[in-house]
Amino acid sequence: MKYLVALILIITPLSALAVDADLMINASDIRFKSDLVAGETVRIYGAVKNIGDLDVAGYVTFFQGTVPIGDSQVISVVAGGNPEEVYVDFVVPSGDFNIRAEIRGTDPEDMNFENNVAITGIFTPLIDDDRDGIVNDLDNCPVNANANQGDFDSDGLGDVCDDDADNDGLTNDVERELGTNPKSKDTDGDGVNDKNDVYPTDPLKFEHEPEPEPEKQSEKKSEKEVVKSLLSDLVNEVAQKLKKDVQEVGETEEEVAPGFSLGEEVEDAGISFSPNAIFSYSKDRYTTFTFNLIGQRVDGYVYEWDFGDGVTSGQTSVTHTFEKSGAYKVFLTIRDHEGNISTDSTTIFIPLFSLQNKLVVSAIVLLAFLLLIGFYIIFSLGKKQQSQISFSSQKKSAPKKRVAKKPTTKVRVKEE
Repeated sequence: MKYLVALILIITPLSALAVDADLMINASDIRFKSDLVAGETVRIYGAVKNIGDLDVAGYVTFFQGTVPIGDSQVISVVAGGNPEEVYVDFVVPSGDFNIRAEIRGTDPEDMNFENNVAITGIFTPLIDDDRDGIVNDLDNCPVNANANQGDFDSDGLGDVCDDDADNDGLTNDVERELGTNPKSKDTDGDGVNDKNDVYPTDPLKFEHEPEPEPEKQSEKKSEKEVVKSLLSDLVNEVAQKLKKDVQEVGETEEEVAPGFSLGEEVEDAGISFSPNAIFSYSKDRYTTFTFNLIGQRVDGYVYEWDFGDGVTSGQTSVTHTFEKSGAYKVFLTIRDHEGNISTDSTTIFIPLFSLQNKLVVSAIVLLAFLLLIGFYIIFSLGKKQQSQISFSSQKKSAPKKRVAKKPTTKVRVKEE
């Protein structure tokens, strides 16, 4: 019997009688659960096969290049059975990378280490900064999430990051202040774009009412009008001399508002609007103006007035008095909670020649005095001329008186 056993051992190779533990993992068996988007967490899977003769337990350690990602769950792989899946969760980097998987902690100990490590090729992740499921290269607004990719004006810029969604020349913030629709170029449907419409929410009007034409003066001037014209020329001459004297004292051309008219203010007392119709303003008196925001105040927005003379205000309605004559650039700056800024400005003129200016009032008193003297002289001359004409007329129309002849008396002289 012992000879039979010895004969079998001689005939049968020693390798056939060996019992080994051998697990294997391939690079082709490493996969990801979802797309590789930079910054997203994704699960990595790997498949472990048992090609040995014994059931073996163990786990797999995954690496991003040489940097450890983590260990998988412990698995037990049956000899000759189906592969077992292992996995770890992984945050996708923003640059290119590869994955290395290594079988570890086998029990019984794996006797073949050559098939225990698998290395994948290079992966290039997708970049989606706003995490809306649209990669930056295809996203019309890569910094703000907009999965629907809405673009109302079809300008290639998504609505959520387009400062002028309807492309009408007014920013969305300004349109909200005006009460117009940020996604309609013509809110009131009157055929005029909101930017050019003075009344963008009123379909019945879109521009300022025309000023009435001045009444035509009679071509034939009366005697009083001629006198008034002469006196007006005299007044204007004195006014121009006064203006020249004031300028020589120290006023410059830039400090004097263009135009001069006796008894009238240079600025119109009505309501005016800034170029972009963000605010309105009106003159209360000589150097005092009232400024008002058009539209409702929005919580969280910052409103700042700069009146060009060193004075600022954070109110939406403010009355401001300028200290001296000149031209002032008035700005209104609106800043929302995201830091976006809208600005509008206009120029306010404070004229030197105004009835509320003491120097001008003094000049007017002098001119009025000259007018009174002129009227008195003309009246006196006219009255004198009228008296002479009346006397001459009476002299011509009076009847001539006949002179009675005295009776002659004849005297006879007696002769002696």
